[in-house]
Formats: sequence, C-alpha cells, structure tokens
Amino acid sequence: MVGTGDSLIANDPSTPLRTLPGLCEDYCLDMWQTCRGLFRHLSPDRKLWALEGDRAKFCRYLSLDDTDYCFPRLLVNENLNANLGRVVADAKGCLQLCLEEVANGLRNPVAMVHAQDGTHRFFVAEQVGLVWAYLPDRSRVEKPFLNISRAVLTSPWEGDERGFLGMAFHPRFRHNGRLYVYYSVGVDFHEWIRISEFRVAENDTNAVDHSSERIILEIEEPAANHNGGQLLFGDDGYLYIFTGDGGMAGDPFGKFGNAQNKYVLLSAGWWTVERGGNYGWRAREGFECYDLKLCANASLDDVLPIFAYPHKLGKSVTGGYVYRGCEYPNLNGLYIFGDFMSGRLMSLRESPGPGQWQYSELCMGRGQTCEFPGLINNYYPHIISFAEDEAGELYFMSTGVPSATAARGVIYKIIDPSRRAPPGKCQIQPAQVTVKSRLIRFVPKEKFIRRTESTPRPTAPCRHRGLGTHNCRHEEDAGVICSHEDPDRG
Repeated sequence: MVGTGDSLIANDPSTPLRTLPGLCEDYCLDMWQTCRGLFRHLSPDRKLWALEGDRAKFCRYLSLDDTDYCFPRLLVNENLNANLGRVVADAKGCLQLCLEEVANGLRNPVAMVHAQDGTHRFFVAEQVGLVWAYLPDRSRVEKPFLNISRAVLTSPWEGDERGFLGMAFHPRFRHNGRLYVYYSVGVDFHEWIRISEFRVAENDTNAVDHSSERIILEIEEPAANHNGGQLLFGDDGYLYIFTGDGGMAGDPFGKFGNAQNKYVLLSAGWWTVERGGNYGWRAREGFECYDLKLCANASLDDVLPIFAYPHKLGKSVTGGYVYRGCEYPNLNGLYIFGDFMSGRLMSLRESPGPGQWQYSELCMGRGQTCEFPGLINNYYPHIISFAEDEAGELYFMSTGVPSATAARGVIYKIIDPSRRAPPGKCQIQPAQVTVKSRLIRFVPKEKFIRRTESTPRPTAPCRHRGLGTHNCRHEEDAGVICSHEDPDRG
C-alpha cells in the first residue's frame, strides 16, 4: 500500500494504470477545490484535463475502487489497521503522550474555562484573584479580564488552599454576559467562602464590570483548608457549587462531620451533577473505612469509587476529564487525571463489562515520539487542575512551586502523536473579538528533552533548603525531570 497524504493506492493488479495516484473522495474534493489547476502540470492525461471544471466527474475519474483504503473505513478494517496509529506504550505499558505549552508565568493557575460563545477564547484564573483572557492564537490580553485580588484571601505559603478557586460562565453568556466566581474571603480570624455573579463590561468583552458584583452565597469556613472551589452549570441549566468539608484533619465537626450532615452547606461527600449520591467521606476514604462507627452504618448507602490507588503512586487526586475532542481519536473515552503530590498522569478507560475500568499510567514520549516542532516531553510536577477548551481538547495546569505568589505555573495541551484526525476535520473558525487592550504574544519556554533509559526517576517533588528549588519531574513513568533553579535569579 502506497500513501500520498490522505490518498492511498492499493496493491491490486486490477487497479487501472494512472499517471496520478487514486484519491479518496473527501481528499480529492478538497484538493480539487484548492489546487485543481496544478493537475495539468502533474499529468499528461488530457482526459483528466477535460474534467477539470467538473468536480464530481474529476474525483470519480481518480477514485479508488477499494474504499476500504479510505477514511473512515480504513479504521474499521482490522487487516489494514492492525497496530496502526495506536498510542505507543513503553516496556511497562505506560502510554506515551506528548505536550504542547500553551501559557506560562502564571501564579498557581487554578482554573481554565471557556465561555462557549464561539470565540474560542480561554480564561485562566490565578489563585491570587486575577483572571486573564487568551485568544485562540494564545496571545494574552494585557489588561486582566477580572481582578479581585484585593478581596481574595490567600497567602504566599506553599500549599495554602485559600484564594480564587473557581469560575463558570452562564450557558447564555453570549447574550447576558454573566459569569460566576468562587473565592475565599477573610477578616482577622473570621473566614468564609463567597459565590458571586459578575457581568462583562458593556464596552469591552475582554473585561468584567467590577461594579456589577452580586453576592449570591457566603458560607463560613471553620478552618483554612478544604475550601472546595468547583463551579459548573449542569445540563439542566442549574449552577452547581462544590464546597469542601470545612477543613482540618478528618472532618471533625459535629457527630458525623460536615460531609455527612445534610443540614450544612459544607459537604464534600454529597451530590454530583451527573448522579446524586453519598460518596462516603468521612465514613469511608475510597474503598477503606475511615470512621469505623460511621462505616458500619448501613443507612449511609454510599457510592463506592470506580478506582483507587495507593500512596506509593500519589497522595492527592487531581480530577480530570473524559476526552471528547476531535484532534486525537485514540483518546476518545479516556478519562485522564493526575496527582498533585507525585506529579503522575493517569488514565482510566471503561471496559465492555459493566463497572470495569482499565487503568493505564501516562508518561512522556521517549526518543523521537515527541520530537516534533512545538512538542515537549516534560512538565512541572504539581498538577493543579485539568481543563477543556471550546473544541473539547484537553489541558492541564501545573507549577514548579505551589505558592500563590510564585509565577511558575504552566498550561499544557495533551497531544497524542501516534494518530491525528484527518487534515481539516478539526479546524475551528472563532468568532471575531474586538480587543481594546494591548496583546501580549505567547512565547514558549519549555524544550523537548532527550533522555536515556538510565536516567534516574525521582519519587516525589522535592525542595532543598538553601539550594533553591529542584523541579522534580517523574522520568521513567511520567516523563518528568529534575532541574535546579537558582533562588537568586529572580
């Protein structure tokens, strides 16, 4: 089988002799549309020249009789596509993917959302209370989209869970300009979380009218951690707010803890958008009993997780998304998530059997797997959050120093180099946006790193006092490396 772009010629003796390769129909139609005038320079076939003005006849003349060699039928013919374009796994079965740097220099990027308004902008929130608007070409609007940093409670301490924590655009944002934010607030030793509505400015779609804030809900926080933060609209049109359990170790509040108390708004254990239920905490932690008395209570009717992993793999799950994009067909249906502490990227895929899930670790491609222009095979280890863009492509945000004041956060796009969608299939046509502020062009900083099999693999992020920060990145399984940064470099 010989290929030319999307065109394929079958090794079949009955294939007619041609001066040009046979073309699959969709590829031929596109080619005729853009460059049919070139064919008279490529072929002496005057019959072909005579058909130049008739697209249908022209493509029938060049068509392949065996359509199994054309997309998408090629994908379902096992004799033709065995092991073709599958995600490459290393010797340990770790699926090798690549990354593309999308944004950098961010201070703990906690959220990346889109407005579903056809513009294909994405909005990135920093923990300190700033939100930035990025255009599809990845340039950033210089003026912040939202700046509530004076109201947001956070600190420079590494691992502080307070701050700007979530954002969601109204499903009809294109028409009503409404968006919703979730952030921590505090005065003296009194702390609470706040959910507010804002409206976009009338004269600038890349800026929020800060005077439009309408506080919807405030909940007192008894501790400085477990602040939750997720906001999203369900398919039913309602806004869902995911609060934490109030903090401290083991949800110690009251007889059952906040998470098992339906009469308080602080609750980590109840109700998701797709399926309501009691997810066990603090009676259970994953599959294991945490509070033996509560765990023995059959009336809990708690929902068990589909998967749990031991502490040797990580200690803090960063939930992700099921891939629903267009560009990388291999990833369709794959749930991709990570761990904040270990820096591991992981995946689950539902098996044909009910309730069965197949686990695979994700690692960065070795050798030439990611050695394409613009692709990299390394990332910062503290995985903060995952995101989808308006086209359904998948991203994650991580940082080298988990502090709200350290500009070490980067956004990465997940890439499968082994199989891409056909050319042109996933093209987007963003709606035009008027930009009234200066644009800052995106300049990538990360590079492809060539590694050897003998490179050691660190087991966790590390920080050495007096020596600056070491960005420990999993080498063997997660494709992460260690590099030292001089603390005096600024």
